[in-house]
Amino acid sequence: ENAEQEASALMPIVLSTEVGERSTIQLSDGSSVELNTDTEVEVRYTDSRRNLILVRGQALFKVAKNPDRPFMVYAGGRVITALGTEFEVRMNQSDVAVTLVGGRITVTNVNLDEARDEPADVDSVELVAGQVYDSARGVLSDVSEDALERALSWRQGRLDFQNETLADVVIEINRYSRRKLVLSDPSIGELYISGSFKAGSVENFATAMTALYPLTLEEAPNRDQLVLSWYKG
Repeated sequence: ENAEQEASALMPIVLSTEVGERSTIQLSDGSSVELNTDTEVEVRYTDSRRNLILVRGQALFKVAKNPDRPFMVYAGGRVITALGTEFEVRMNQSDVAVTLVGGRITVTNVNLDEARDEPADVDSVELVAGQVYDSARGVLSDVSEDALERALSWRQGRLDFQNETLADVVIEINRYSRRKLVLSDPSIGELYISGSFKAGSVENFATAMTALYPLTLEEAPNRDQLVLSWYKG
């Protein structure tokens, strides 16, 4: 069933996932949207344009070619325009990261309210396959094939890390679970982690950390948190 069959600029279709969920939705034009954990996308298709708004979270878009009907994803003050390609968009508060898997896209600074109207082409950057745009740093960079595979590992239900700080890894791990992992000491976050872990299994990840490093694991009184602390001996 086509998710946005009756969508219009005034009556968007809302696609969403809960924490820990993933979902792939086929659209009527042959495109598809793959939603990661805790993600919301509004579909605002019209006869002349295919508009989507990433309200929060992370999604992978596979775009069916139609030069007469541009495919435009709005996220955090940016619009990503494609004709036929595959790309991922991730929002972290107002920051936007765009990873181009294949084809070409442009990323343009716009006002999110312009999703209903033609946006002005201001401050645009063009990406080619294997490039990442980061709005927080305002940079465009190339990524290796291995790094690209790690970035998209969530699609297989796993999270892959390569020499990343535990502080950053915990932020990512926590996105997939209502039960959160907490570090009792900031110095624990300075440990470096490499490996592949199942998304949503915060308990298994925390237990693995106690096997790798001199850490102990405790459950917080409210049971909503697991706390990693230095092992005291």
